[in-house]
Amino acid sequence: MLEVKEVGGIAPKHITGKSISKSGAAYTLKWTDPSDTVVSGETLCVWGGTIIVRKEGAYPESPKDGTVILDSKTRNQYATDGFVDTAGAAP
Repeated sequence: MLEVKEVGGIAPKHITGKSISKSGAAYTLKWTDPSDTVVSGETLCVWGGTIIVRKEGAYPESPKDGTVILDSKTRNQYATDGFVDTAGAAP
């Protein structure tokens, strides 16, 4: 599950265009990162990065509740080709 959690202040917009596909033991995740939140010409929230956290048995409750598998600071880096998660794949 991909979701945005507020950590204080104004939350960023949600990601869009999210998809997950499976090939063998690998999963490819694609999404478009949110734009900055601007209201009446004033920037209220700036996108600072996207973090993907994995946790066995339940959804992570926070970025620290599981294993960080991606901490991307490049906006839309995985929108086209996707991030390939090979956890559990045979070597």
